[in-house]
Amino acid sequence: LTHSPLIPDNPYKYTGAREMDFEMFKDIIKRFRTALGCCFIGNGEPLLCRDLFKMIEYAHINKMYTQVFTNGFELNRFIDKIIGSPLNSINVSINSNEPQDYKRITGLDVGVFERIIKNTKDLIDARNKHNSKLGISATIIIDRSNYKNIPQMIDFGQNLSLDCLGFFNILPSLAPGYSARERCLFADDKDVCDFFQRL
Repeated sequence: LTHSPLIPDNPYKYTGAREMDFEMFKDIIKRFRTALGCCFIGNGEPLLCRDLFKMIEYAHINKMYTQVFTNGFELNRFIDKIIGSPLNSINVSINSNEPQDYKRITGLDVGVFERIIKNTKDLIDARNKHNSKLGISATIIIDRSNYKNIPQMIDFGQNLSLDCLGFFNILPSLAPGYSARERCLFADDKDVCDFFQRL
């Protein structure tokens, strides 16, 4: 929604922001002293934040559960840092269990999907090799076109040896073909509810 070139006059278009630095992060943590967790997620790739691992360490020292949500594209560059950090869990936005559906959902080339899957496998292998307690999960986007493939998606997650696999309803947008009624699952849709009851 914030980056799509398909939305003319997009009122939500991302116009840029200053990268959070370590001092700003420490100030935020001081303001929320009783918080139990710190989740790194947002309009950008957390792994590209230059102070991310200092922030994770600082949150850990302050007895906070730490979690990173990543698109997985550059994950391979940070595997050693991730494994060596006190990070509790990482979630990779895989978005699909198969290349063509990934392309349909994201508009990106299937090569991007293949890279994300390889990076995720490499992270899992490194975690296992080092006996790390890092939790590794992934998320898949479901919509009216693919929700009936959830059993295959579960198999895909198990074959990857993920600790957890989450399913998220697609976020609608102003782009043509992405409205809520066209793409999203709703509790008042009998076919959808019947499928999930059977599942």
